[in-house]
Amino acid sequence: MKKLLFILVLASLAAAAQCGEKFPISLWQAPDTLDDATVKDVADAGFTVYFDYTHKTPAEQKQLLDLCQKSDMKVQVYDERLRDFDWEAEGFAEKIASAVNEYKDHSALWGYHICDEPAQPSFYGITRVSEEIRKNDPNHVAFTNMFPFGITKSAKPLFDYADHERFIEEYMSLVRPDVLSYDIYVLAKDRAHDNLRGFFSNLEIIRSKALKYDVPFCACILDIEHGGYRDPSDDDIRWQIYNTIAYGGQGIIYFTYAPPKQDTMFKWGDALLDWDGNKTRRYYAAKTINHEILAMSDTLMSLKSVAVFNTGKVVSEHTRPIPVENLIGIADGEFVLGQFVSDKGEMYAMVSNKSMTEPQTAVLKFAQDVKVSEVAPHGGRGRQTAANKWEKTLSPGDGVLIKIETAPLRYCKWNYYVKPKPRVVLDPSDQFRNIIWGDNNEELYNEGKNMYEIAELTYKKLKEDGRVDVYLNRDFRDQEVKLSYEAKLGRRIGCDAFVAFHSDANNNTEMGGTWTFFRPTGRDESQRLANCVQYALLDAIRTFYPEAKDRGVKEHWNHLHVVYNSYCPAILTETMFHTNPVEREYLKNKQDKLAEGYARGILKYFGYEY
Repeated sequence: MKKLLFILVLASLAAAAQCGEKFPISLWQAPDTLDDATVKDVADAGFTVYFDYTHKTPAEQKQLLDLCQKSDMKVQVYDERLRDFDWEAEGFAEKIASAVNEYKDHSALWGYHICDEPAQPSFYGITRVSEEIRKNDPNHVAFTNMFPFGITKSAKPLFDYADHERFIEEYMSLVRPDVLSYDIYVLAKDRAHDNLRGFFSNLEIIRSKALKYDVPFCACILDIEHGGYRDPSDDDIRWQIYNTIAYGGQGIIYFTYAPPKQDTMFKWGDALLDWDGNKTRRYYAAKTINHEILAMSDTLMSLKSVAVFNTGKVVSEHTRPIPVENLIGIADGEFVLGQFVSDKGEMYAMVSNKSMTEPQTAVLKFAQDVKVSEVAPHGGRGRQTAANKWEKTLSPGDGVLIKIETAPLRYCKWNYYVKPKPRVVLDPSDQFRNIIWGDNNEELYNEGKNMYEIAELTYKKLKEDGRVDVYLNRDFRDQEVKLSYEAKLGRRIGCDAFVAFHSDANNNTEMGGTWTFFRPTGRDESQRLANCVQYALLDAIRTFYPEAKDRGVKEHWNHLHVVYNSYCPAILTETMFHTNPVEREYLKNKQDKLAEGYARGILKYFGYEY
């Protein structure tokens, strides 16, 4: 169940809106000074969440919480104890608890900062830190910010869309964050080299994963010159924000509020503050834009993105034009059209100008008569129209949010979002050398072959059911594959669950029973998957073997390769003991019933009844 938590965005937007929470607008690189006047300036500029990693001690973070409370802001706290990912070290859990207990009862607390731009090997550590935080403080969440498109799992540049999509999928399926945050900077010194493809490709990936896992997303936007990036204009800042919101983004982080003086890697320009701590034109531009967004806050917090289309020049091969059957068409120009449904079922649309330099007039044509009203328009109350055409001139990078009321749709469409089916990988044991030989040297049982047959029957039952996409990682019964291949297959297809089929063995021929193992990292989901499968399977076994022993759901004492390297909720089930003569015969002759138990448990994990 999703927690009603507030971090850079809110995991439950409707509930948060009812509680009066504001649209999350945060910052990177806080001012050098930590006092009432400094914090008040940040609040006056429309920021709602303060993040300061320069004042690192718990005392300084608690001082920041007190200051922000006075200015009606929240705080994402930074504590070094939460950044140690050595989850197998002695005292790990106690260290996380000690950090959380410093802050969890403060009314200005927003969440806990864990990591920025992690590579894939850090995912396990992030997962364990997040789990320990939630264990000690279920009312706030942990925050990690992700790499943008163009960075691979090893944190080396590789401009491959599919690779980055898998990278985000692995992060989401293992860590299960309550918010998906990423940074994306595309403003080149030479405007002709602006990375528009990267900007919109990122939005396509992030939006799809946020919707799949039912969490909001937020983006870090650029407001400071450094490296190969230009000094952003006011329109550049506006363009990044409104196009992100049009894609369904529900939080913004400014990079940066003050120049990062401690970083000598780049030649940094001025941010919202200059190097002497004075407000720049960017401060006042941000203040104007932020208050525009906050004026729409209650509405934005209640919306779910159901479609995004691009008009004009194709800036990325992953964007989509407006289909002919859509309720809205746009006559001409370069625009993003984001379509939303509120928690009350109302229709809203955000139209943003894709040009950073030229104003454009968006002429919206509707397939049937509608009533259109602007939500918190710039400069006061918005006009309402009742017709099949509406237009608005937007300055460079600007956007407008409109509410659309109409009779039931007749020949047109609004909601295009269909949640993807869960993907499940079935991994039959490849232990072909686990053989029971008869008195005449005949093969009585082969684990690799037998468990394939049960997995194949499970595959057929799930395929016939049709509510999940299921994959069998061997093509035929006698195919031998490596453990690394089995794990990589699940990662390559972006699986949502990985189930390994094994039978157990012991020198004691009387030993029997069934147990299921999960990994301790990502344990919340893996343990839930293990429970679903273990007890559905046990129920199936007991229809023909009432005395079957329940050996339980456990963490395995070894790091099982396929379970640890699938990067999604993963389990390994030892279905009875093939060294026990009675259970061995059931493994060979009750395969359909066993497959039914597996299928029932897998479907139960995803909320379906078999």
